[in-house]
Amino acid sequence: KKQLARLGGAGMGAYVGTELEFILFNDTYEEAWLGGYRNMTPAKAELLIAHGADVQRRAARADRKEWTALMGALADGHWEMARFFLAKGVPPDYVAPDGRSVTSLLDAADDLARRMGYKSNDSAEEFRTLVAGPHRHGTGRRNNP
Repeated sequence: KKQLARLGGAGMGAYVGTELEFILFNDTYEEAWLGGYRNMTPAKAELLIAHGADVQRRAARADRKEWTALMGALADGHWEMARFFLAKGVPPDYVAPDGRSVTSLLDAADDLARRMGYKSNDSAEEFRTLVAGPHRHGTGRRNNP
């Protein structure tokens, strides 16, 4: 009722209503995060961030313990979301306790491309350029919170 009153106060009316997440998402942010953002888009992520999602949170998955969202997106080949997380300030120089890093994941993407007969992974090369851009000053050190 409060929402209808606020809508009326703005000179508008509602003909139908539902919860936004039922329209936009089939899963919660937590499920998307645990699933490597495979069905995530930057637009969905922006909405989730607006409602409190934390892109700096580290993974609790056993196979990706303490990985960043950026690392998870790279491991899954989700380049659009990797660029999104980089733009949101997820550090590209973080090294997880298992020794994995953005650099090692990009190397793995290149290795896979070579095994498939390509010189390298074009997306990985493009991402390396983004990470090495003039605005980045990574240390390559372990960044524990």
